[in-house]
Amino acid sequence: MAKRFRTASLLEEVYAATELKPRLSLFKRLMIGRETLEMNLRIETLRRELSDLCHRAGLVGWEPLVKTIFDWIADSRGEERARRIELVSKLIEQIKKQAALIEKSRRLKDQPEADAARKGIQESLRCFVEGLAVKFEIEHPN
Repeated sequence: MAKRFRTASLLEEVYAATELKPRLSLFKRLMIGRETLEMNLRIETLRRELSDLCHRAGLVGWEPLVKTIFDWIADSRGEERARRIELVSKLIEQIKKQAALIEKSRRLKDQPEADAARKGIQESLRCFVEGLAVKFEIEHPN
């Protein structure tokens, strides 16, 4: 049921992207909708990848951090959204390296090394989210 809802949501976004540009040619409106759909599919792929990495690493309390990261992406549009997606992609690449250390440590039965890598992943996520909070406070002062 959730997949059907997500697909409907993506289709609504494509429709909205094409409807908001009535003066553009049909082809251009369809291309804008296609770009929006592709970007949303990329975001969903990143979300699944990051969630899977956190789950396999055995992190505790990772769900709110991942949700905050993807809410941050959802709050942006256009080039800013693309920039944010790129930053999250880099974060995931960094976490993949740490997750590989966890897997290697598990095979070698080196629990302290696995725990250190797990802590590193948790710290990477936490620092990334804290950085978002600082940027938000700078961009939206009271």
